[in-house]
Amino acid sequence: MRVAIVVAAVVVLVVAGKRLAVLVPSFATYVNGLGAAGYVLFVLGYALACVALVPASILTLAAGAIFGLAKGVMLVFAGALLGATAAFLIARYVARGAVEK
Repeated sequence: MRVAIVVAAVVVLVVAGKRLAVLVPSFATYVNGLGAAGYVLFVLGYALACVALVPASILTLAAGAIFGLAKGVMLVFAGALLGATAAFLIARYVARGAVEK
């Protein structure tokens, strides 16, 4: 039963990720108009995309186009680091019981 719940959760994340990927270009345009607050929002959005299994390639390219190469690389790195950390913490503390069984 628990395996079915874990599989269902993964399927939901994959389907949601594919549907959310359509919103990435409009998110990038919105962030571009925010100025300095756009940096923070972009990093948080990138981290959320990592956890939600949204393909990050479009966001990575958008970071370079919006913020320039150097700033884009730093923002993508920060977002990927936060996303990976969040995914680890979710796996360790929220899903630990399901994984141990």
